[in-house]
Amino acid sequence: MPTDNDYGRDCYVYQDGRRLRTRMVRTIRPVADETNLAFEERMERLAEAVAGYEDTISVGLEFVRQKGRITECLIDVAQRPRPVAVLERAA
Repeated sequence: MPTDNDYGRDCYVYQDGRRLRTRMVRTIRPVADETNLAFEERMERLAEAVAGYEDTISVGLEFVRQKGRITECLIDVAQRPRPVAVLERAA
């Protein structure tokens, strides 16, 4: 479930009239008082879980640091093209 601590982008191709997602990038920030070690371990577990999904080709992690503290992690997931519906806008 998305929270205020994550955001990202999705990449699509259109093939034979279908919208296919090929990549997802998510930025996740540590929760309050989470140590660098705890956050890095949590992101490693998440990456390992996502890498185990059937359509996943690769998972990359990029940790952003400022003044010795991890401020966010970018998770970059390449996947085999898969159909994804266009979500309706919230009313």
